[in-house]
Formats: sequence, C-alpha cells, structure tokens
Amino acid sequence: MEINHPIPGWNAHRHASSPIAQPKYRFQDVPKCRKSLEGSVIQEVTTREAFKEIMGEMVLLCNEAMKRSRAGRTASKPLSLEYIADRLDVDDPCFGYIIRSEEGHLQGFITVTTFTNWQKNFKWDSLNEVSFYYDDDAHHLGNHSSGGDGGQVEASPGRKKRMSHKTLKKGSQKRIVDEDGSLAKELQKTVRLGDPYNEGIVWPRIAEISLLGALGCGKALVELVIEQLEFQRASGTANYDFVALQATDNSIPFYESRGFVRVGAVTYESNDEEMTGENRSVSPAFSTDSTASETNSSSSSSAAAEAVTPKCPEKVEAIAMSQTIVSSPHFVHEVVKPGQTPTEIAKLFKVSVWDIIFLNKDIYKDLRPTSRLIKGTLLNVPEPMDEDNEAANDYGSKAPDSPTKWYVAKENDTPRQIAKRFGLACNTLVSANRRRLPELQATSRLKAGTRLKVSNLNQQDEICQPYCHWSFPEDTAVEGGEPSYMMVYKLDRKTARNPRTVRNSFAVPVSQHSPPRLLFPPPPKTTVKSSSIEEVPKTGSPRQLVSRGHKPAPASLKFPKQPSRPAELKKTPPESGQDVYWDHQKELHPELAKPTPENEKIIKDRWSRLGGYKKEKYHAIAAEARKIYDQVEKDYMAEVTQWKKVCKKIQDEYEQNEEQKQAEAAAKQMAERQSTLYNKVVKLRDDALEGKEFQYWFVLTYIPDLKWCHLAPMFQDGHFGSDRKKAYGRPRYRLVDEKYGKELDISSAYCIPVRSRALKRTVDADKEEWDIQDGPVKLVKEESDTDAMDTLSVSTALSSSKKRLTKQPKFRARSAIKPITGKISVGSALRHSQDPLKRTRSSPVGASRKRSYDEVAVEEVHTPMKERNRRRCMRCVDFGAPHSQAVSCLGAKGRFGRDACEYYDASGAPTDKLSKLTVPGSGRKPRRCCRCIEFGAPDEQASRCPGAKGRFGRSACTFFSASGDRIVRSDIESEDFRLTEPPVKRQRTQSITAATTFPTDKEVDVLMTPSRKANPSHRPIVSDRRQ
Repeated sequence: MEINHPIPGWNAHRHASSPIAQPKYRFQDVPKCRKSLEGSVIQEVTTREAFKEIMGEMVLLCNEAMKRSRAGRTASKPLSLEYIADRLDVDDPCFGYIIRSEEGHLQGFITVTTFTNWQKNFKWDSLNEVSFYYDDDAHHLGNHSSGGDGGQVEASPGRKKRMSHKTLKKGSQKRIVDEDGSLAKELQKTVRLGDPYNEGIVWPRIAEISLLGALGCGKALVELVIEQLEFQRASGTANYDFVALQATDNSIPFYESRGFVRVGAVTYESNDEEMTGENRSVSPAFSTDSTASETNSSSSSSAAAEAVTPKCPEKVEAIAMSQTIVSSPHFVHEVVKPGQTPTEIAKLFKVSVWDIIFLNKDIYKDLRPTSRLIKGTLLNVPEPMDEDNEAANDYGSKAPDSPTKWYVAKENDTPRQIAKRFGLACNTLVSANRRRLPELQATSRLKAGTRLKVSNLNQQDEICQPYCHWSFPEDTAVEGGEPSYMMVYKLDRKTARNPRTVRNSFAVPVSQHSPPRLLFPPPPKTTVKSSSIEEVPKTGSPRQLVSRGHKPAPASLKFPKQPSRPAELKKTPPESGQDVYWDHQKELHPELAKPTPENEKIIKDRWSRLGGYKKEKYHAIAAEARKIYDQVEKDYMAEVTQWKKVCKKIQDEYEQNEEQKQAEAAAKQMAERQSTLYNKVVKLRDDALEGKEFQYWFVLTYIPDLKWCHLAPMFQDGHFGSDRKKAYGRPRYRLVDEKYGKELDISSAYCIPVRSRALKRTVDADKEEWDIQDGPVKLVKEESDTDAMDTLSVSTALSSSKKRLTKQPKFRARSAIKPITGKISVGSALRHSQDPLKRTRSSPVGASRKRSYDEVAVEEVHTPMKERNRRRCMRCVDFGAPHSQAVSCLGAKGRFGRDACEYYDASGAPTDKLSKLTVPGSGRKPRRCCRCIEFGAPDEQASRCPGAKGRFGRSACTFFSASGDRIVRSDIESEDFRLTEPPVKRQRTQSITAATTFPTDKEVDVLMTPSRKANPSHRPIVSDRRQ
C-alpha cells in the first residue's frame, strides 16, 4: 500500500476536463492483491484518456490504501484529485499499468512520464549544504560534521564526504543516499531542453514515476515499469537511463528496497532583470544556441568540426532559440560533407545520436538517425561533459584557490566573537554571510549548529533553496509544504534478447487495456445548455421491435430491415410420397389438375396399383424435400433471431440514452440552483454507497469541471447558548477532526445542499460552528448552556467524572475528537407531540440518548393511565376454559397464538396438563361428554372425551356412535380407560354408517399444522395415549 503524492499547496496548471464517474463498488470490499497477482488482471495503458476515465477510482483507492496502512507509519494525506488531474493533463507522454480483480475492482495503478521541471535554475546536487537540510532526523545526513557542542571548523560541504551513520538517532534506520554526489553528477550531465514558462524543461534521459497507488501490488507495479523502461527502445523524445520520483515518508523504505537512492536537488536564485532583455547573461550550463556557439566555438576544434563564423549570421538566426528556453551545454555544428547523417556526427563528437535529435526536434521535426543532411545544415550538438570542464560548466562559478572553511557556531555565539577568534573584520564577516543569513548582525546570537564562512570572504555564494517538485516559475516559495524527497534509480539497459523475468514471473499475463465496467455515468457538464442537446434525428417509418419486455419503439428510432422469408418456405413440403405422386400425375395429365372427386379417385387407384419399389422412391423424394425445407427454415430463423438481437441492442441503447438525458436534465436543474458547492453543508443521497455514518458533511474542496467533492463529516456538539440570539437553543455542529480519517471523496451528483449558517466566520474550518436549518428541531434553551470554546478548561476537568453517553459515534469511542463542553441536553420530546418545533431529526450524537429523570417523572404524571385487558389464549376460550387458565396459557403469549396452547390440541382434546390443573376457587366438576355418560362410561373418560368441549357437544364423541355402539379403538386405549361392557338395554345395531364415522387417529395427525407436529407438547390426546 505504497503512495507517492506531492506536497499540497500548488496551483493547478491544467485544462478544463469532463466530469468523472463514481465507482459502483466500495473500496472497503476490494481484496488485497496477492504477490503472484493470482486472481487479478494486469492491463497496460498507453493513453492518458484511459487514466482520466478512472480518476475517481484512483482517488478512492489512495484513500483506502492510507486507511489500511500500518499504525506505525507517518500519517500523511493520500493523493488528491487536483494533483492527479494535473499530472494526467500535463504529463507527456503518459503510460503505465493498472491491476484489477477478476470482478473489475481496481487494486493498483502506476503512471510514468518523462521527467520535467519548471524551474530555470534547477540542478541535481547532492553535495550542496541545503540538499538534505529539511530531511527528517530519521534520514537526515548530517550536513555538519560537528557534534552538539559546535565550535568546529570544517571544509566546504561540497568537498567532503558525508558519513550518514554518525548523525542518525539511536535506533533509527539508515537511509540510502547519494553521499559522494556521483549519481547527481550523472543526472546533471544528461541533456535537457525546454521553456519553463510553457512546456517545461524536459529531461529525455530521466523517466519519472508520477502516480502510484496500490493495495498489495506496489512492488509488482514498480518492478514491471523498471523492466519495461530497461527494454524500451530509444527515441528522440525518450532515451531513459534513470527513473526519478518524489517519495513521502511512508514510501521511503519501500523505494529503498527497490534500489532507489536519495538524491539532492536545489534551485538557485537568479536576477530576473539579468535574465531578460538584450543584456541577458547566460551561464554555460543554461546557455542557448547563440551564446553557446560563440563561447564554445574553440572547444569544437579538437573534434575537427567547422564552427559557425560571423560570415553567415543568417544561418545562426535560422536555428536560434527563444531567450526563455533553457538547455544543457551545447554548440552549433555545420554540416560540411553532403549526405552526412546524424549518426556519423554523433560518432564524431562521441555523443548519443538521440541527444542530437532531441536538441533539434523543434527545428527539424522529421530528423532521423539515418537522415542524409544537406551541406551547410546547422545542428545543435550536446557538449561532452568531461572531468576537466565539469567544474568550469558548474553554473559559471570558478573554483577557489583554497577550499572554503566554515565555522559551526556554539549556542549564543556572536559574529563579533567569531571574527575576533579568526582575526577577521567583523563587518567583512557579516557581509560575506549576510546573503545566506539576511538578518545577520554583529551582535546576533547564533543557534548551535549555525554555519558561517570564515575564508574566501570576497567570493559571492550562490543562494539556493531545496527543490520542490511540481512547482512553477510563479511559485517563489514553498507554499505551505516541504521540499521534495527526490529518489533516483539507475536503469540497466537491456536488449530484446534478454528474458523478461518480471513479466514472466506473474501468474497472469499482461493484457491490453479495456474500459472499466463498474462505473456510474458521470454527471453532465454545467456549461452545456439545454437547447444544445442533440436530439435523435427523425427518419421515415422504421420497423417496430416486436419483442416482449420492450416498450414500443419511438418514431425517431430506426431499426435494420427484417430478413425476407425465402421462396422455398412459401410452399409446404409434401407429407408423404403419395403427395409427391399426386403432384407428378397432375403435371403429366393436365386434365387431372382440377380437384374433383373423380380425379382424386383415379389418382388413388393408380397409387394403390404401384409397386413397393416405386412407392419407396416417392417417399424418399418427400423426405428429401422435408429435409431441405427444415434446413432453409432453420437458417431463416437464425437470421430473424440475429435481427431481433440487433433491434434489442438498439432499443436498449436508446433507453439508456434516454435515462442518461433524464439524469443530465435533473443534474442541470440542481446545478442551476447551486452554481458551486464550496464551503457549503450538504447531505448525501440515499443511493450513495458511502457516508452513511454521518448525516451532514462540509465541502472542503469542490472541483467544478470534474464535479467532485472532498467532504468532511459534521457532528452535533451540544446546543447554542443565549449569546447566539437567533440560534439560541438550536443544535450546534462542528467538523470531525481530520486525524480520524473520516473525510470522504465523492461525486457532486450525490451531494444535496442544505441551508446553513457559519456563525464564527473563522478561517480555520475546525474552529467553525454551524447552525444547520434542515427541517424542524427541538430547541433546548438553558441558561447554563454556554459556548464550548469558552468553557474548555471546566469541561476538561469534569470530563473524567461524567458518565459516558449510552450510544456515541464510532469516532468518539476511541478518544474525544474535540472537547465537548457546555451542558448538553439529552431530553427528547413526546413521541406524538403536535408541536412542529418538538419534532426532531436524529443526529449522530443526540439520536439515542436517555431522557432525564425529571422529564420521565413529568411525563408519568401528565400521561393518563388506561387499564389494559390481559391477553388470553383463544383456543382455551373457544373450548370453555376459565379466564385464569386462558390468561396463564402459553397461547396468550408470543407470536404463535393459539397454536401454542398447552391445554388443548387443534381438535379440542385436553392435554395431560389439563388433567393436573385445579382451578382455584371453583368447586365445579369438569365438563363431561353427555354421550359417554349416557352409555355408562367412567367420569374420567367422559371428561377427557372431545365431546365434553366445544360447540359440537356429544356429536364430537370419539368413544360411542350415535346409536350407542362402541367405537373400537384398541390401538389407542390404555388399561386405565378400557370400557366395561354397556348394559343390554342400551345396545343397538352394530353397523356404523359411513355418514356417522369420525376422524381416526391418522386423520387427526394429518389435520395438524406442521408447527404442532414438530412440538411434542402440543400433540393431540390420541397421540398421548400411545404408550
């Protein structure tokens, strides 16, 4: 999860772009990429438009990568959308890779371009004293050789070799830096050319990793890019030998593990008046063509080249560059031999042919290494940088006879004391160091470690500053940021014969880029007027799509022509050989063509007299005709099916365009109401994938052309006191502290502006207070409610003794975001209050807090109490159970109702629990079945019979029929309930008619509900008797 991002604060230098789309998925659900990239897809991107299409995904991926980073890392902000949009718009060329999961979720991206800077006095220099001056202590390389005591004299920092391990803190990690300055020298020797006020100074030998964000695949992306650059063929605009990047504190160890080295970079101050006009003096390091030709004409004599002489000034003017263009040291060469190629000239001067083509790309656009040049052609040739003339070309500064000595001051040393110690004039010492220290005076008390020059006082020092990447000429200082931590990797150029080990080590191949599938349509541009929307051109009468599930196609929609039915299908094929014979006879005998009964009889007689062999021939002809017909019909139906698919696709595209137009129209209406969302309070739409944790958000950043917002969440912090007359008693909202990482990036299409007022009007948004006027709220007017900022000390002292609220937002569970001061009312209005001011909306803080004891007491006094009837089991009530039994039954409780009755089953038969139940205060005997009593059954059996309960009476008896005959139930009767032989006088006929039969035990089981069958305690009494 490595992130490379710039220092914030620079202005955007890009063109207006189209709105970007919101992803259809949450990055919290994106899985981490595996090391072998198994389960992922690698795509190679060669155009900037492909990266611009996924800018929203890139921003959200960087935010998610920062959230997943280890807690021990330095907290830094991820890539901002402004910087990503700037780099994708300005970088040229722009290529790289993206990695997605198989579902289409973005897991990583990297972009590469040619290194470009916009500072005309930029220089790679690792030996300058300010190169690593602003590095943190963990990777600061001790620009001073003295310890903490100070008071030592050292040589010039450009002449000594640093020992980084001496100044590192105990336990800190040693950083990999360019200690001897060799890598910076190689970078400074490379060719460069450009206008810092337009396209910038381009370094074709140095590539730059501009954007990088990944969830576990950063190593694979960096190694893949390095391998591609090592195998990339050279050209006039790209001949990479190095890879540079700007690293953050989080990513320094990662890049060091990949072989990158910290390199110093500085910018020198220059006099703007000297750099413009006729008297502009140009140093050889930044010389233009005209100045270099005059200065270095003699240096080319050793190479047997004919320098440009004043006899042909028109030739010099032909290739003259603008005065604002900055280039590496070069000279002008005139072609003497006709047909000479740039390759031969490069061999002559021992330089790269691609450097020559690069320096002349704006003069000869079609120049190639094998181009044959005309005699007299002028070419800009880079000057070879040798060790002898390297010091002379170092910004035109001559090396002093002796190295400059520096004094490292002790605490509270003064320049007067130092001048006396070295026998120097105090004014001379102060004047020599005042350019570096503008406020230096003779009596100034110096801090420990301050360096003063004590030799070569008559020489002027070059004033330089640490380099800030992606800064422009109008950016004169570091605007709210820090110098850039530049790191460089030296490439090992390879040929096509070498194997691509990195690419072959992945579990998946590298594929070409394909458009993303999980993106919502981007919001429309606000600059487009409604009248300029192109309508679908109206055409003639198109065919209507006939298919289910589609609306009728409009008259303006044109479909392709439907395939015509083949002529072979117009006639039905013969069903048998007899039909073929019939047609054959009609052709042979025209008199039989008329369909009359006599003709039919004649043909049938002839067919019957035919032999079997001839009949088989006719049957074969009929089968072949049927086969041909089926094949033609199959082909025709395939064409119709394909035609329907095309029509369906056209219809779907039309409907999608219509939905897009409706969405654009709705967005335009909202855009007309709100021209900008900057510094406004918004709430998110219900269909937003993120941001459900908070109700209101504050717009910190709004990019109008991209339709993108960076939001900060808001929480309710008490209520306004009496000092706010209009807002007295209303909820007070503040921003959640940024250290909790709750800020959100989202498309402006999901933001709904809310009316609000900023009451403090402070520059710092973290100290601001808002009164959000979004619907009715409950006013909490208490005299003791004061401003939170005024009672900071009081609330801090009492915070430890206060009881924590029952429910708090997630960010409060870890630690307090801001001191919640003042008396926060936790009361709530009545649920059915008719006062609109008492109907409150839920907020993250006061949504679920408990009511105070006084409010509960008052509500109990004023609320009339009504006696409620206790719930009863309806099955017990149906079968005549007492009130107390129906109340205590399980059927009166829960959601199962009467099915949970514990005294009766579905048929009304009592359970075992009913036999043990005694009704208190009741001397009555339980109800008995009248039929069982009539035929002499025991009382216990009569009370348990279903005929004793319900509205059916004796007709529900299960032991005796209507005639008095006993129903044989040997399978369910036990010894306790076996009947005695009834009296003879009550015996009746033994036959039982079908009309008087009652359900058996198996039928009773079938009628039971599934829930009852599963619960043994609710089974019918016939089942309880199966012992």
